Amino acid sequence: MKINIDGKVYDPGHAKISVLDHAFLFGDSIYEVLRTIKGVLEDYELHFHRLQDSARFIHLELPHDGAFYRKEIEKTCRALAVRDAAIRWIVTRGVGELSLNPTGCKPSFVIIARALDLAVIPPFVKLVIIRRITSDQLSVDPRLKTGNRLPHVLAMHEVKTSGGYEALLKNREGYLAEGLTSSFFFVCGNQLYTPSLETGILNGLTRRRVLDGARRLGIPTEQGKYPEEILRHADAAFICSSTRGIVPADAIDDLSFNSRGNQILASLDQQIEK
Repeated sequence: MKINIDGKVYDPGHAKISVLDHAFLFGDSIYEVLRTIKGVLEDYELHFHRLQDSARFIHLELPHDGAFYRKEIEKTCRALAVRDAAIRWIVTRGVGELSLNPTGCKPSFVIIARALDLAVIPPFVKLVIIRRITSDQLSVDPRLKTGNRLPHVLAMHEVKTSGGYEALLKNREGYLAEGLTSSFFFVCGNQLYTPSLETGILNGLTRRRVLDGARRLGIPTEQGKYPEEILRHADAAFICSSTRGIVPADAIDDLSFNSRGNQILASLDQQIEK
């Protein structure tokens, strides 16, 4: 692992930020997660545009342009010296006074790069439907990526105590929404389904790639509002994210699926990993 703080690259044991940075004090930061495959950054411009959207929402003026951040990410990956890397890219509010007042802070950036290891995904993937926290409660706007993550931590605690891998959240209306760090899809017969943006979910970049892949393959696709009960009629389910790609779900709570043997899922995986 290598960590770039404001242009200087460190080993993890030497990387330090101030305890007065508002990201540490209040979770006042934004972030993106992306990857390199064979040394090439995937979907960088889309990630940067979403970072800009998050920055505008929290009234954070990015101190650098997209070309600058790209060079810093590439520099960090060169120091890591692996071709396939997972990257967490953070822009913090910066050091300021010990109060909620964000004015006067000087933003910082942190880039964390580690080797991309898909082997950490367990051989049996269980999704756990979260009952105590809805997707709307994850942040002031679940469609943005900010550093205030306590609801995510509490939901993941529920997942792990239930023997799961990832959460499956519902929105305040009770409709299926998304994972904590992933988008959610399921298959019924020959059709692909995913919660619509009207449920308040993040319009994930890998979610978009899956939908584009389905269109190219001619797979019928529907985006809508789905109750939990519809999963009893599903043949397969999966989550997806920028670093993991498509991850088949073997179970959702007490429901079991043969997702790894589903042809639609396999075709989509091949399509987006081209």
